[in-house]
Amino acid sequence: MATAWVVTDIGYGDAGKGALVDQLAARHSCTLVVRVHGGAQAGHNVVAPDGRQHTFSQFGAASFQAGRATLHAAGMIVAPLALRGEADHLHSLGVDDPIARLRIDGRCRITTPLHQAANRLREAARGAGRHGSCGIGVGETVRDGLLCGAEALCASDLRDPTAVRRKLASLRDRLVCDVQAETGPIAATFNRDAWVLLQAPLDELSDHLCGAVARVAILAPDEVRAAVAAAGDVIVEGAQGVLLDEWVGFHPHTTWSTCTTASANGFFADVGWTGAVRRFGVLRCYMMRHGAGPLPGEDSSLDPRLPERHNALHPWQGRVRKAPLDLVALRYAIDACGDLDALCVTHLDQAPRLPPQPWTVAWRASAADVDWVAERRGDDIVRLGRPAPPDLDRQHRLTRLAFSAAAVAGGPQPPAADRDAHGAFAREIGRALGLPVAWCAAGPTRQDWWVPST
Repeated sequence: MATAWVVTDIGYGDAGKGALVDQLAARHSCTLVVRVHGGAQAGHNVVAPDGRQHTFSQFGAASFQAGRATLHAAGMIVAPLALRGEADHLHSLGVDDPIARLRIDGRCRITTPLHQAANRLREAARGAGRHGSCGIGVGETVRDGLLCGAEALCASDLRDPTAVRRKLASLRDRLVCDVQAETGPIAATFNRDAWVLLQAPLDELSDHLCGAVARVAILAPDEVRAAVAAAGDVIVEGAQGVLLDEWVGFHPHTTWSTCTTASANGFFADVGWTGAVRRFGVLRCYMMRHGAGPLPGEDSSLDPRLPERHNALHPWQGRVRKAPLDLVALRYAIDACGDLDALCVTHLDQAPRLPPQPWTVAWRASAADVDWVAERRGDDIVRLGRPAPPDLDRQHRLTRLAFSAAAVAGGPQPPAADRDAHGAFAREIGRALGLPVAWCAAGPTRQDWWVPST
């Protein structure tokens, strides 16, 4: 029986999904990696055993390995121009013809420079109230798709330049009207993004978009099902993290994407998957996030102690922020998924540098919204309520609670700098969160993963 391995980040992203996908593909000889949601804002860092490094955005994170293909399922947001640039970088690193290994479901929505420009103009207009956007245009793409249905640009359109030009003209009219209603006249703050939205030649843009995927296989739904069936075992590579989910995360500091295992489950239903499914929740041994939004227990003193190999100041999201491992937030993310089988704990090589009480074991909030408290110990919240059916007002109240909560420190002493100690520390995390730990990682390559002893 075929097996699908689902990789889901249960934090704020950047937990090590790409490295896990790379080692799972090597261990299980999986030849197909499926991207089911998110878009070009993804940044999944992989370091090959020979030292090559790439931040995977739209290609599956197993692409350093020969014969591994990528499928963009219907929920993926495709940015063709960024895709071409990523393929060129992979090719420069010795990856044989990445474009030939890519399959795109024709139903995928397409991000264009117009979406990106509108995204950046809106975010810049928010000033100090920025949401933490990556500035890539994914949210604009999703929003336009929800509002316009078949009139929104999709992958199957990219075989018809005339249709693309018509849809780009309609898209420009919609975006200009919408952005100006929110930000005021665009020309008043004229810049590169304003020029793109207002004046970029659409014939030229259409040619670039169509040309970028001219050699990519764009599949009809029945062809997608056939490709998955022929692949045998597959890996489903999630994006972002559950705490950034559009309906679960801390609104409005979220992504326009379903980051729980629901995206993978929807894909399985779409292709009629009948094989086994193994769902992994990936987390660092501490919390980390980019940009705006709540982060209980945030501690800037962790920055020099826990250096980032591949994450730096982002021009739109801002700096990387860190905090002790948050059991409250992570239990909430696990409950929001509801079907995780095991955890995978990463960055354990940094665990010995954590503070003496390396976890946030509770949130202390004097006036907590009772709708969000599932379990208390005295005045402290140790478990949040599950998210309700889509209710952004309720999620906004969760955000206010998280911003106001004081982090209660606790947990075991950080481990010594050896693999057995790292594994024992990871198992303590698993016990605290109520799931077994399937994998540990203490380094950037697939060779740095191991199964912790019991």
